[in-house]
Amino acid sequence: MAWTFIRSMIRRLRGRRSGGDGGYVDFARNPNRREWAREIIASAERIERTCMSMPAGELVALLATPMACHPAVRTAEARCVELTPALLDALDRAEYREPYDEATRVRVGLFGSGRQPIEVVLDCLTEAARQGALREPTEALLRLARDEHRGTRWSAGGVLGAIASDACVEGLRHILLDPDRSVAVPALRSLAHACEHGRASSSVRSALFEVVAHRCFSEREHDLYPDATCLIALDRERAARVLCEPPVMGLSNRGCSKVLKAMRESGVAAPVAALEGLIAQHARLDAEAYCEACAISEALLMLATLDTSRVTPLVPELRASPSQRVRRAAAQAACTAMGITDPYARVERDEDEGNPTTEAHRIFALVRDVKDQVDNGGVSQYFVNGFGREWSAAVDALGTIGAPRLASALRSAAMKMGSNGPDLGNYDAAVAGIHQRDDDPFDAEDKVFSADEDDFEVRVWEFIAANPEDFR
Repeated sequence: MAWTFIRSMIRRLRGRRSGGDGGYVDFARNPNRREWAREIIASAERIERTCMSMPAGELVALLATPMACHPAVRTAEARCVELTPALLDALDRAEYREPYDEATRVRVGLFGSGRQPIEVVLDCLTEAARQGALREPTEALLRLARDEHRGTRWSAGGVLGAIASDACVEGLRHILLDPDRSVAVPALRSLAHACEHGRASSSVRSALFEVVAHRCFSEREHDLYPDATCLIALDRERAARVLCEPPVMGLSNRGCSKVLKAMRESGVAAPVAALEGLIAQHARLDAEAYCEACAISEALLMLATLDTSRVTPLVPELRASPSQRVRRAAAQAACTAMGITDPYARVERDEDEGNPTTEAHRIFALVRDVKDQVDNGGVSQYFVNGFGREWSAAVDALGTIGAPRLASALRSAAMKMGSNGPDLGNYDAAVAGIHQRDDDPFDAEDKVFSADEDDFEVRVWEFIAANPEDFR
């Protein structure tokens, strides 16, 4: 009965998907798709409820079945502890080594060609290990750490890192030294999680510290954030010394900014002198020096948390940097020096506690809605998702923070739907209409937002600094 129901619902969902690309522009052109979207969500929820009541063996079997893969994945993750024996049994079965077809990968969100069901099984086992349901690796799991398939090694590393027992050390060492550096990322993340939650023994920490440290020194062209985060979790004091050595802590290391970010978020301080040395090199930056600008920005933000007296005199000069990233970091550092560390949290806390919305909070929310929507999907997304109902207030808010070009672009977009903007009494039809007439109605406005000549993020931090009591 469960199989019959799932097959019928999946076929129905496939049929309802036809006739459009499902993107937000297609959604705007066809306001009736709102009912379609609600039906899709309700159907998926019914499928998931059915999977929740399935016997463990049947549910794990669904992981190898393209027709019902999506709900099976979600439900298997939710039931990972209960399913652990069946998941382990699947590691040796041939049907889990057949790659999903392209249509299945797209539907389920499994990116990368050749994705196999066994990788989904391993991802579920990673979650089970994190919850303490899997404390030792099986022989099959250890073999997968040396599998010829890259994706299988990637996912197997996540499980071994989450278990983090002595028996996992050799398998983890092999994955951490994999010629494809990115294969180790799940292992690094899981190992850091295991250390932070007390699952990794001292012998595991000691055995793998040098391997992870070697990665930080031997390769400086990749994202070192997971490496640095894992190193700190393995041994905080030793990591602080290793990560502050010149080969790692220097602008010649293209991963320096990620190391600094990992240290800052983990509460590990770099020497003030080293930070000032990095920041002093800002004068030779040009607008295209991306990695160097990121490193100087992170050094500035860390210095702001360590010694405000040293960062405050640097802010005026850094605000004139040719790098937009450095200018933004300088504005943020000025706020940090004022005791404003997380303005978003303050706004959310006031909302959660039912405190009256201040004018500064209202302006902050309006401009953030504009920029976040546009960055994600262009000016079209801002209007399609309904935020455009407040376009007039948002234009005024952008003007208030000092972003006149963006304000003008948003006004121009609204005027394309009527002399007074979209008719709020018939808003959906107005948005649908302009997209039916033109595939890309806001191309010119998108270019203005993309150019960002107003330095939007800098203006936002300046606005926050001008209203400290609202964001502290």
